[in-house]
Amino acid sequence: GVDSVVCVSRVTQLLSLVVLCAWQHLQPVLSWDFNPFNYTDTQLLEYSFEFFVAFDLLNAFHIRPDMLRNFLVAVASNYRDNPYHNFKHAFSTVH
Repeated sequence: GVDSVVCVSRVTQLLSLVVLCAWQHLQPVLSWDFNPFNYTDTQLLEYSFEFFVAFDLLNAFHIRPDMLRNFLVAVASNYRDNPYHNFKHAFSTVH
């Protein structure tokens, strides 16, 4: 009935707000002037995770948030200490 339509509408509004907040937080990264070398690897890991959230990839590919975080940390931590091929370079390539 009317109550369920109002409820669905409210949930849709809340989800839109969550996505908008994710996009607003990503604004620095969405700039062509973004320089990953000005950020820590921890910050870049968080941005990487938030890309998946903002593009709704967790839902689209049925990825559990904890599994994605573990995967991203594993990827970042397995880069060797190299001045070029490192996690910051990988992030800038994806960026």
